[in-house]
Amino acid sequence: MNKQSIPIPKKIFGLAFATIAVLAFSACQFNSDSSNCRSAAKTQRLMALGDSLKRQQPGSVDSIRHAMATADDSLEYYDYALLYASHFLMTVTPDSSLFYVDKAEHFLKAFPVSPRINGMRARTLAARGSHLYLLHGNPDSVVRLYHSAYQLLSVSDQTSYLPDLAANMADAYAEKHDLTKASHWYRKALVLADSLGRNDTQTLSYRMGLGRVYTALGDFPSALRSYKIVDQRFDDLTPAMQIVFLNNYGNTYYYQKQYRQSLKAFRRLQRHLEQKGTPDVLDMKICKLNMADVFLRLHQSDSSRVYLEQVEPFFHQRNIEAGVFYCNTIRIGLALHAGHYADIEHTLRQERLSAPVNPMLKDIRYEYLSEYYARTGDYSRAYRLQKSVYETHDSIMNRQNIARANDIMVRLSEDTLRLHNQLRVQEERANYQVNLHIMGGIVAFLIVVVSVLLAKLFYNRKRTLQRHIDMLNLRLTIVRQRISPHFIFNVLNSCVGSYGPNEANRLTLLARLIRSSLDISSKTFVTLDQEIDFVKQFVEMEKSLMGQDFIVSYDFPPTDKMNAILIPSMFVQILTENAIIHGLKHKEGEKHLMISVAIDDQQACICVKDNGPGFDIRAYNNAKARIGLNIIRHTMAIINEENKSSKIRFDIHNDHGCSAILTVPRHLKAL
Repeated sequence: MNKQSIPIPKKIFGLAFATIAVLAFSACQFNSDSSNCRSAAKTQRLMALGDSLKRQQPGSVDSIRHAMATADDSLEYYDYALLYASHFLMTVTPDSSLFYVDKAEHFLKAFPVSPRINGMRARTLAARGSHLYLLHGNPDSVVRLYHSAYQLLSVSDQTSYLPDLAANMADAYAEKHDLTKASHWYRKALVLADSLGRNDTQTLSYRMGLGRVYTALGDFPSALRSYKIVDQRFDDLTPAMQIVFLNNYGNTYYYQKQYRQSLKAFRRLQRHLEQKGTPDVLDMKICKLNMADVFLRLHQSDSSRVYLEQVEPFFHQRNIEAGVFYCNTIRIGLALHAGHYADIEHTLRQERLSAPVNPMLKDIRYEYLSEYYARTGDYSRAYRLQKSVYETHDSIMNRQNIARANDIMVRLSEDTLRLHNQLRVQEERANYQVNLHIMGGIVAFLIVVVSVLLAKLFYNRKRTLQRHIDMLNLRLTIVRQRISPHFIFNVLNSCVGSYGPNEANRLTLLARLIRSSLDISSKTFVTLDQEIDFVKQFVEMEKSLMGQDFIVSYDFPPTDKMNAILIPSMFVQILTENAIIHGLKHKEGEKHLMISVAIDDQQACICVKDNGPGFDIRAYNNAKARIGLNIIRHTMAIINEENKSSKIRFDIHNDHGCSAILTVPRHLKAL
């Protein structure tokens, strides 16, 4: 999979937007209110040639050359010259575009400001920005060029290009890793396109960009919603955008660990490339490398090996280090599954890299190596790798949550500004009606009613967004509280110090527990089966610390029933940890812990019971004791606000110990 480490697909995505950045000028509607305006026939011809070039239709470049040779005046010549310059951005010689851009800029200096001249100057700035973007130049310079082009375009006769330039601005901000501004400009492009009456086909590239930003933010449901809209109009995409779309679609499912869905997307990409007659290009090699990784995740080692051997020589021969590193990682995973440990050492010794490796590819490698070192008894190295992965995931998760919170605040600000604009327009209309018509009073009354409704709508939306921000803050709290660091390092130190087979097994269990903790704590909701599976892993680790008199019993319905229930993540784990620490840890004699689940047509009832001293309200006043229960109660308050008819309930009873009972409706609305 690309994992943002092999630069070619990203460059293709940038090339597609950079092409739109220049070509769409020719597909705009031009006014005719200045002395140097275009005629309707010339406008139509320019639009047709721009659309033909954008779709890469045969003969389009020759037609532009002919139009340049037969132009009636210099302004018309440079209209076509700038269009001709844009075609170089789709070739291996993008620098050639600057020759025509420089000539046009010099020529336009002699003209006074007018809508047409503003539009042509905006085209030269956009072309320079696109050229710099393609060459991976300074992202700040790209943004400045696009901003200047946007300001000129806003006062030109080519304002219908504004959505495309806004999308290019978004792509430039994505290159800077400023995801909040990137999502803002993609949404602005969609709003502008809607105001100009553009159809869905013309905005597909904007939705693709928005999906890519949501994936980077870790907001996979929003990303998939954008991609599914694009998928409905797949045939309307250009060939290059089709490749980028399928690659990003597969990556998004991969990051969600939906490997079968990811494999379907990559199989589509493989068939698409074969139908286009490009079986040996880099896109196909990356696609097959992605599929080798997915097959390995699905424990289909034979298929993974077949695809790996088809592409590995390609990356070695061309010295594409990111691809070589990824191939070697998959080889390590295959050797680990087969128990061929000597092959792993051989792969590591042979690897020679001169450039830094993308952190996401490193994490995939470390996951396999930590398990390898644990199996071979090198617990110190396994511990260090697992700790590195743990810290990296925490850092990424915190950055994503902060960025998503910022994105929500930007959306809230956009809604506020939009509401103010709507109210301002309505007020102006009201004043106009009052001055001209006797019915001004009625109009004013209607505007007040509409304003109240809009204010109420805004207030409700603001409350919803605030609840989402609260959920993000709670998720950060859960991340910090998911497993006691003191507990983790006690177990690790005992394992590393002993080097015995039992300790090796405990270290492997702990590594899996940490991995599960990272996965489950990053989600607001999980299935009941996923939560119970994580709790079982947690209890297994606690058994080694509680002693032989710790007795655990489970009573669960079939897995398919639990998979149909969604619950807030970490709820059952918090109740289980409280039962062990506050109910059983200091108890003399046998310590009993029972976890049971009962499911009927309306709800699921989860009970965590211990035979400890029972729940003491005085102990609840201790800060450490109340953290977990506060997380549960605060989360329930937010969720129940959205679920008026079916709410989560939480009860505690003392009956020969303590019983913590969580009741979750079957049809809970997830935030």
